[in-house]
Amino acid sequence: LPEGVSPVEAGEILLRRYVLIHLNDDVDVDDVVVPVSEEAKAAKVQLLIVMVRKLLALARGEINPENPDSIMNQEILLPGHLYLMYLREKLEDFLKEIKRAYDAEIRVP
Repeated sequence: LPEGVSPVEAGEILLRRYVLIHLNDDVDVDDVVVPVSEEAKAAKVQLLIVMVRKLLALARGEINPENPDSIMNQEILLPGHLYLMYLREKLEDFLKEIKRAYDAEIRVP
């Protein structure tokens, strides 16, 4: 944190940089303090309230915990991820083939 920051400003910096950052409508570079719009602040507060309400309802037994195997909890595979998985698999196959050929070459003296 920059020098001379009040506790309220420190709290705002913490919320802007580390809590629900996907709701920010600004660009925060290093220690440059860029104001966040009131809409973004309200969206963070509303989402935090929903999350606390859901946690309390779960603790009271009013709702069941969400299934971690549910479709909505699965990772989305983007085209780049699929390509990386394919490339990694083919590279592993290639390296295994090189190792097999190298081992065969050493054994045949």
